Amino acid sequence: MVNLVNIMAKHSMSSYKASMVKKIGHSEEVKFNFFFGNNTLDDLNFSGASEDCIVEKEDFKSVIKKELNYNENDFTVSLKSGKTWQFHLGVINEISTLDFIKKNISTKVLDNGKDLTIVKYSKSFEEQLKVLKSYSFWAKYLKKGSLLCYNEKEHQSYTFFEMNMVINSIIKHVKWRILESGRIKGDCIINNKLCSGVITLEFRNDDHKQCLVLGSSGGSGKSANGYRLFLFLKEKIKSICIKPLN
Repeated sequence: MVNLVNIMAKHSMSSYKASMVKKIGHSEEVKFNFFFGNNTLDDLNFSGASEDCIVEKEDFKSVIKKELNYNENDFTVSLKSGKTWQFHLGVINEISTLDFIKKNISTKVLDNGKDLTIVKYSKSFEEQLKVLKSYSFWAKYLKKGSLLCYNEKEHQSYTFFEMNMVINSIIKHVKWRILESGRIKGDCIINNKLCSGVITLEFRNDDHKQCLVLGSSGGSGKSANGYRLFLFLKEKIKSICIKPLN
């Protein structure tokens, strides 16, 4: 077992704000299906680990097949529309059981007067590294469609990647480390520069919801981690950008 320290986020998202972000995300899914598919609002799945979007129009399917060298008939899509990408929020037993974490939480006051939340994980970092390097882990928590699509709303463009290639790139190129705080950080090279903490896995000790969270969060603008992950994928694997209004 490893004793870990988890520093609480300074500006944690309120339940109201989280709800608004979720609703905005759903509106982007509706817009996506208007451009690329034939689904109605009633057809969309608003919860659970399954796809919300599907490319159904034949002209777009043909372009994706050609540009990505994509030979599958599955055009389900995991859509990312913001600069923060959340992959999973909840139970991740491959990293630690929540019961173990909750039973072993303590606090510590630092020299600067700030509180730390001290967490023990039921898995060692060595065990966690093996998990983070496995295809099955990412397939479980990231693969909510056979394609990953990033919607750059300001440019009205949609960039598609093959999800299996996304997962393989994360496994091969992301380097993992654990901070004194207990956060697990994934670093990668973008434009020949080391970018720290592009992916984060941590325990969120909010009063209303104690859980593990995995994603690319934090930062702003071009330095936002979701956007940096997008840039990383564009460098490593094939992609196709489609502007449906052009």
